[in-house]
Amino acid sequence: MPVVLKATIFLVLFFSVGCSGIRYFPQILTLRKYGSSQEQLAKDVEKQASSFKVLQDDIENGRLKAGISMRDVFSAYGDPILLCNADGDKSTTKQLLYRHPTKYFSTDKAYLYFNESDVLVYWRCEFSDDEEGE
Repeated sequence: MPVVLKATIFLVLFFSVGCSGIRYFPQILTLRKYGSSQEQLAKDVEKQASSFKVLQDDIENGRLKAGISMRDVFSAYGDPILLCNADGDKSTTKQLLYRHPTKYFSTDKAYLYFNESDVLVYWRCEFSDDEEGE
């Protein structure tokens, strides 16, 4: 929305509300900021979901290859849902979890394992039985 249009709407609302508008102005600004942050949050969730679909497609079609750096993984697929120390296998030190950003249980998951040099060693996938997770 153009700035001039926003200013015009603001002025019309300001003068039509009168003194009560001034009284509640801080609360109105808070609500406006909250609305803007919700829009940004929705965009971020959509971006994460899209990046996860790209990762799934790359895994299914053999385009994800061992030997790429963690930085390249972040560039290609965004930030993971979780980054932690890898348990068990001594050849890996870090584990990344990618999944759909809002589906906690009914979604496919991709675990990527990196060595101490932050190079991808291997990955494993857990597939959801729920069709909604695809």
